[in-house]
Amino acid sequence: QTYLGDGTGTITLHGAQVTKANWAGPYTKTTTASVDTGNIRSVVPQSQNLFLQSADPSHTSWTKTNATHALNAVAPDGTTTADTFTDTNDGGLTYHYDYQTLTSISLGVVHTISVIAKAGTKSWINLFGQTGPANLYGYFNLATGVVGTTNATASRITSIGAGWYKCEITYKPTASGAVG
Repeated sequence: QTYLGDGTGTITLHGAQVTKANWAGPYTKTTTASVDTGNIRSVVPQSQNLFLQSADPSHTSWTKTNATHALNAVAPDGTTTADTFTDTNDGGLTYHYDYQTLTSISLGVVHTISVIAKAGTKSWINLFGQTGPANLYGYFNLATGVVGTTNATASRITSIGAGWYKCEITYKPTASGAVG
């Protein structure tokens, strides 16, 4: 799903996360360092998030393309810690995104990328992970709660209430690269 940016299209985001597992696990907020306290596939839930500044996509650790952010929205837990993602008026460019290039990706190990998101004036979101020469991705409709086009190993969308959805893609990287 792509569209021409008009400078007003929005989606609200909260809790970006990358884990080394076939599921996202509980959200772990990060700041200046990633968190990896063990195998989240174990019986006792562990904390893991390879993103830096996972709760602040306006931070410089995120590369932004044709998008702006404002930490000004109410998150699912009622705090004002969610982020309003707004496309730019780009005069015809079709992609609006942010990502991080992660060096902590383990090649040949299953990873899951997730974000909690809510539709604004736009309803589609795309998660992607580089796997070498190609990207694996999943599109999610935040208005209907349906997974769209995907080529990831697995793609899931789960309602968490009040219009918020947890979107996830699972893939096995063959090269380090951008994740968003």
